[in-house]
Amino acid sequence: MPEVQFQYQLEHEGQTITYNVNPQHREKDNPNKSIWIVKPDVEYACFKFTYEKEWVVENEAWGFLLNEKKDFVLIGLSQENEELKIAKFKKNPNAAEWHGYPCNYMAKKQDIPSDTVMKAWVDAQYMTKAKMSKIQHQLLCNL
Repeated sequence: MPEVQFQYQLEHEGQTITYNVNPQHREKDNPNKSIWIVKPDVEYACFKFTYEKEWVVENEAWGFLLNEKKDFVLIGLSQENEELKIAKFKKNPNAAEWHGYPCNYMAKKQDIPSDTVMKAWVDAQYMTKAKMSKIQHQLLCNL
């Protein structure tokens, strides 16, 4: 992973979790990566929200941010300038260090949130079953 620009510490259940802002996902001229369009503090807030809600499956987690109206917030852009509202976070398997990126579930199967996480979103009424199904099938979904 390239040099870390920002690093945050999260205390969760007696454990210190490190979140690294990955500069590869902030460089607008990188044609192979989606990019965050929010500030690093907001990126970290998305991770913190995700981690505290326990939307984690092994070394991966998925999350989002909500505005005052409880709508999903635009957090990033795909390589094709598509708006992205869901983030994927990955843990270094050898350390308690995470990084993340705005994920494009329509283009990359590995970016589809886990069924467990999406069911938690439906149960908490963040999204409908119909939207969950669209995401699972890599279809455009108005979040």
